[in-house]
Amino acid sequence: MSLASQSEGSPGVTATPAGRLLIIFGNQLFPVERLDRFRDVPVFMAEDTGLCTYVRHHRQKLALFLSAMRSYRDDLLERGFGVHYHELGDAAELCYEDKLLGTCRATGCGELLHFEIEDKFMEERFARFARRNALRQTVLPSPMFLCDRGAFADYVRRAANVRMADFYREMEEKGELPKGFLAAVEAARVH
Repeated sequence: MSLASQSEGSPGVTATPAGRLLIIFGNQLFPVERLDRFRDVPVFMAEDTGLCTYVRHHRQKLALFLSAMRSYRDDLLERGFGVHYHELGDAAELCYEDKLLGTCRATGCGELLHFEIEDKFMEERFARFARRNALRQTVLPSPMFLCDRGAFADYVRRAANVRMADFYREMEEKGELPKGFLAAVEAARVH
C-alpha cells in the first residue's frame, strides 16, 4: 500500500464498522459529497495492472485515470475518510481481487458496498469474487445513470417498441427527470 494509504490502527482509518468496506472503482470518482453517508466506512481503492491492460488503452488515458484516482484518494483522506489504497508496484504480482481479499482479511470485512458497476464483465467478475469468499455484496445506485437497471428493464418489458425518447418522456412524467429534459436532449442532438 502507498504511504498515503492507511492500514488498520493507523491515523485516518477507523475500525471497520460491522465489517464493511466501500469499494471505489477508477471510473466511479463521484463528488465526495455523495459519500458523506459512508464516512464511517473505510474505502478500498486499487490500481491494477490487469485492469489497466485487459483492453489496450493509450498510455495518456491510463496516466489520467491513475492520477485521478490518487487525487481522489487524497481528497478522501483530507475529508476524514479512512482509505485503503494500493498503487501499482505496491504488490504488482497481486491481482485486484487478491488485493481486496487481503484488505478484507486485515480489516475483518464481511460486506462489500459498491456503486452499480456498468461494465457487465467486471460486474460478474466482482460478484463471483464476493460469492467465492462468502462476502455480502451491497450494490448502491450509481449517480452515473439516470435510473437503475430495474427501472429500464421494467420499461423494456412494457414497451412495444423500445425508444429512449419514450423512456425519457415517461421518466419526465413521473418526475424522475426535470421537465424539459427530453426537449433539451433533442435540441442538443447534432443532425
